[in-house]
Amino acid sequence: MNDRTYPITMIMKIYSTAAQAAHLDTMNDITPITQTVSTAVNKATVRQSQLHRSTKLALAESLGSVREKDMWRGR
Repeated sequence: MNDRTYPITMIMKIYSTAAQAAHLDTMNDITPITQTVSTAVNKATVRQSQLHRSTKLALAESLGSVREKDMWRGR
C-alpha cells in the first residue's frame, strides 16, 4: 500500500457511490463494505473513528431511508 493521505470527502464519495450501486437498504448491508474499506483507509492514515462516523452519515444520506438517530444505534 502507499502512504498517501486521502481527504475524507473523497473517501465518503466512494462509499456513497458504492452504496448506491449496490442498492443497499439496511445498515447491516453496509458492514462488509465498511470493514473492507476501513482496513484499506487505515493504511491511508485516516483516523478510524472519524472514518466510521463519517461513513455512517454519508451512507445513511445516500440510502435516505435510515434516520440519523437510528443510525448511531446500529440499526
